[in-house]
Amino acid sequence: ASFNRLSKGSHMTKTAVRGLMPYFIFAGLASLLWFAGAHAGSIAEQVHHAFDEGSVRVFLVILAFLAIGLFSEYNSRAIPLESFVLAIGLGIAGSQLLEPYTSSAVALTVVVNAAVAIILLQGGLEVKLENFKKLFWVIMMLSIPGLFIAAVMLSFVSLFIASALGVAMLPTVALLLGAILVSTDPAALVALFKKLKLMDKTAGVAVIAESAGTDVTGTLLTIKMLSIVTAFGAAASFDVWSDGYATILTLDAFKHIGWEMLAGTLAGAAGYYGLLGLEWYLKGQSDSHGVDPIGVKFIGLLTFGLAYVLHGSGYLAVFVMGLLFTANGHHMKKAEHGVNDYIDALLKPAVFISLGAIVDVNLLLQYAPVGIAIGLAFMFLVRPAQVFLCLSPFVWFSTRRRKQAAAAGKEVDPISDVSIKDVAFMASVRETGAIPAALLVTVMTKGIEGAPMLVAVGMFVILMTLMIGPSYKPAFARKLGLAA
Repeated sequence: ASFNRLSKGSHMTKTAVRGLMPYFIFAGLASLLWFAGAHAGSIAEQVHHAFDEGSVRVFLVILAFLAIGLFSEYNSRAIPLESFVLAIGLGIAGSQLLEPYTSSAVALTVVVNAAVAIILLQGGLEVKLENFKKLFWVIMMLSIPGLFIAAVMLSFVSLFIASALGVAMLPTVALLLGAILVSTDPAALVALFKKLKLMDKTAGVAVIAESAGTDVTGTLLTIKMLSIVTAFGAAASFDVWSDGYATILTLDAFKHIGWEMLAGTLAGAAGYYGLLGLEWYLKGQSDSHGVDPIGVKFIGLLTFGLAYVLHGSGYLAVFVMGLLFTANGHHMKKAEHGVNDYIDALLKPAVFISLGAIVDVNLLLQYAPVGIAIGLAFMFLVRPAQVFLCLSPFVWFSTRRRKQAAAAGKEVDPISDVSIKDVAFMASVRETGAIPAALLVTVMTKGIEGAPMLVAVGMFVILMTLMIGPSYKPAFARKLGLAA
């Protein structure tokens, strides 16, 4: 009996140690990143006979990226936090080590834009065109007027909260906060949606497709707002509505944005034919797996560049390219898995590492109350108002169509049928992710007045949506009767 008790105790101890191991690894990696950053000069001196200090520091940056990406992707499965959160924490710990990278606006811009392009390509590959068509107007309503409404609301809510808490927030910071943070990223919830069997229901399909749509329109809105802020100059006298949002509600602005979207779509179609050509070539080489991951990323980035040559949206182009390719029954298993692995293990962590590395920790603590308050208002005020305002007509139309179908003894399509329960669940999905983080990094590289505050507050909002949002989704979905 004593032996059994000892064996049981030993087993429990091993289990406890195994459960704590990811936390030990996280703490160890964070300490190692900090130590390497603090002593990078000394490390470089040890190998001065073979490499100069600059080369050693760049090599250490590459090692840091790979180590953080590996940890945040695999060890986060054993830690009840999103991999994005861990990547931000490790980016903060390694900020001094990553200084050769973060101090270069060119390096930050290239890495973040390339990462966003591939992430949006993945969005196109994952969205089923058939379902996209069924909910096209729902998606468009949320992605265009809905996104604009949410951005305006968030900007004014941010100004109100900052004023109420006695914090001076520049109008330009509030404007950019609204434009940057309204992009949704329920892709972080795909595993949860699959578990709850929401992937084949209206709410699940709509929010995933909306994510792809708002990634594009949110990026376009941010780029437009950033150009306005840059041109305006004197931030203190800036008016959020008349100098900001109202300026894009003009015929000239609509023409400009319309051309960007048209040119982006044309470039995306060209990229689609590029993938067809690569598929044809590989079939001639007896490759039964279809397009390989390297080919997908190469043509994706080529399409991204082509769109900008045409003065269009590169982000829209890569999304259209992926959407068209998978919609036409082409074999993507090998490529899609390769792209997904590459994105999850390197590109998404790279964006959040960059965000963590450029943030000022002192400002992060200073603006914590403002960031938390804005995050709560964003999730529980702005998002529900946006969704119910935009989708109420669809609920009315679906209810009417359902009654007509029942009277005729017919059934309605379960995907295109929008119920009040679907809308209520969609209103609760307010997770932000890689695209807003990447846009925060981009704004930081432009030297905009108030950018450090913008990044600190924006990071808090992102963290809150990723940490709080997923926690109540299963219970809420069951309460609505959308999940068993």
